[in-house]
Amino acid sequence: MAERRHARPLLLRTALGGILLAAIVGAFVLVDGLARRAARAEAAAALENAVDIFASGLQSELDKFRLVPLVLAEDPEARRLLRDPAHPAQDMNRRLEALARRTDASAIYLMNAGGDTVAASNWQQADSFVGANYAFRRYFHDALIRGDAAQFALGTRSRHPGLYIARRVGAAENALGVVVVKVEFDALERLWRQAAEPVFVADRRGVVLITSRPDWRFHTITPETGGRAARARNLTQFGRERLPLLDAYAEDTAPARATIDAERPVSLGWTLHMLADADDALRAASGRARLLLAAGLLATAALAGLFHQIRRARLARAEAATRARIDELREQLVQANRLAVLGQIAASVGHEINQPVAAAQVYAESGAKLLGAGRLDDARRNFGHIADLTLRIGEITGELRRFARKGRRELRQVRVGDAIESALRLLARRIHRTGPKGLAGVA
Repeated sequence: MAERRHARPLLLRTALGGILLAAIVGAFVLVDGLARRAARAEAAAALENAVDIFASGLQSELDKFRLVPLVLAEDPEARRLLRDPAHPAQDMNRRLEALARRTDASAIYLMNAGGDTVAASNWQQADSFVGANYAFRRYFHDALIRGDAAQFALGTRSRHPGLYIARRVGAAENALGVVVVKVEFDALERLWRQAAEPVFVADRRGVVLITSRPDWRFHTITPETGGRAARARNLTQFGRERLPLLDAYAEDTAPARATIDAERPVSLGWTLHMLADADDALRAASGRARLLLAAGLLATAALAGLFHQIRRARLARAEAATRARIDELREQLVQANRLAVLGQIAASVGHEINQPVAAAQVYAESGAKLLGAGRLDDARRNFGHIADLTLRIGEITGELRRFARKGRRELRQVRVGDAIESALRLLARRIHRTGPKGLAGVA
């Protein structure tokens, strides 16, 4: 039974300890989750602001270059050159060259309805487009059919990637040709590389076209589908048959990281992406939150310990006060008992004192007479008896005072004989007069 009573408090303490441990672990998990969500939201908000700026800059660049083919398609000199292949192209070449310099275009060129280039801004360069046929390019066919088109592709001669913006010259039923502006984004990509996070543009298929990470170009952000036709189209447009999946978007890459992808649509069906690896920020926020929680728990434990110590001190003071009060009451009780006994003893001691007093009076009176009679030796003996009697009375009264004195005395070793002698001094006369039976009234 005793073992059961002992086991119950132990079981209760163990259960309470388990609950407390679970609560602490739960608090750490909760605080960690809240801190990581807050850090992720903060990082996402900062990334959203940044991606707005990058998207606005890219859209402004695209809008600027889309005006160039629109104006050239209505140019009388361009129409005259396309109608009459024998018309000299030197003036148009120079005009296109000057316009390319002013607009920072990579190339501006004019193709007839068969796809042959009749004039180009790079007419003096070794990789000039003049005389080259680009009828195989999709932007050429789309522009002839729809009136305008745009295509991002790898240059067949320069091997530099760029955006080709095309505009039909003349009506659809009697198209004279197509004017094209090629835009390369080298300067823009250099500017993007100054950003702390990767920035890139993907087309409708998810192919990375413009990027701050050149090694990401012509990768995809979604798994590529399609057979031989898709590979042939990739080879013509991008110079490679297969477009690998970007590692940041591969589900099987380990370990998985906390990546934030902020997106903004721009024209041409493109989407600008900005990626942020939030792992470091999340770990830092998690560490700060755990540290704060641990500090809070330590502070709480310290306060609890302080309160416990204060409570223990109060209890100790209360116990000390109680003990002091008990000791005081015990002393009062002892004193009361002592006084009660003293009252009994005083009645007996009164007789003991009266007899020496009476005897001293007799000795004094007779001593005076002896002095008058000149019997000095006898008188001296009487006075000696008086001195003995007063000493006897002093011993009795001294014992009474010591017995009646209030207060606690330190424990020390005493001779039992001294205690007996003190008692006998108080009761000697009574014992002498009545014998041992006279002590019955004192016991």
